[in-house]
Amino acid sequence: LRIPRRLEGDVGECGCWNGSCTVNLSLACALTKRTLLVCDSFEGLPQPTAEEAREIRVDPFEGYAVETWEKGAYHSEGGLEGVKRAVKQFGNPQTCRFVKGYFRDTLPRLETTAIVFIFEDADLASSVEEIVRHLWPKLQARCKFYCHEPWSVNVVSLFFDRHWWDTHMGTPPPGFYGSGRGIMVGFRYAWIGYAEKRER
Repeated sequence: LRIPRRLEGDVGECGCWNGSCTVNLSLACALTKRTLLVCDSFEGLPQPTAEEAREIRVDPFEGYAVETWEKGAYHSEGGLEGVKRAVKQFGNPQTCRFVKGYFRDTLPRLETTAIVFIFEDADLASSVEEIVRHLWPKLQARCKFYCHEPWSVNVVSLFFDRHWWDTHMGTPPPGFYGSGRGIMVGFRYAWIGYAEKRER
């Protein structure tokens, strides 16, 4: 809501599960007269790479846990139509454009010229890399890429990888705010971190 209205661009959601964040983002987009691009396979995760199939989650308060990722996990209940029903019941479907498919297939040809806000909940580092590769160039300067995996070393390290950013973006890495448990909202951690695009 604080993004200047004069700044043109859509809102991108990558990974929506059952659509609860989609509902909230659709309402924000209705207030700001923006389009919400809802990108998801609606069939769950793609096949994880061997390196990312298991990942240790470290929580300073709760200790260690092992995340195991499998193809099809976190699929939307009811698929695309289930998410559409949730948005129709609680959100504003007029703001939404649904983009079905894996990120590697859909994001290279996503029809948008500019983005002002990205909310990503993709779980796998390889999926987050696809999102960054294709949407970061369209993200407006001083806008944010919100990430739902601030605990993940695999994901967060991408935002500090000098070689990757120099090779693929031609810029220094943006860094990441909220590594570990995410950013503070009030007196609680939100389990969401973000990277901000610098002005050139």
